[in-house]
Amino acid sequence: MKLRELVEKYRLENNLSQRQFAKQCGVSNGYISILEEGVNPRTNEPLVPTIATLKKISSAMGLSLHELMTMVDDMP
Repeated sequence: MKLRELVEKYRLENNLSQRQFAKQCGVSNGYISILEEGVNPRTNEPLVPTIATLKKISSAMGLSLHELMTMVDDMP
């Protein structure tokens, strides 16, 4: 599963808007929107979050970073 799919699935299953999930993660609403699109708007390349951001996302989802990384198959 791709990270963007996992995040969107989590949000929908937990009835969270992008804004609510972003607040839980401690990132901007715009970042979650871009993450779910999967493309960096500056480069038109796939978005690759930093480890620090991945930690925030995994924590908000109640997962360890390792668990998150084993669930997604699109991290380089």
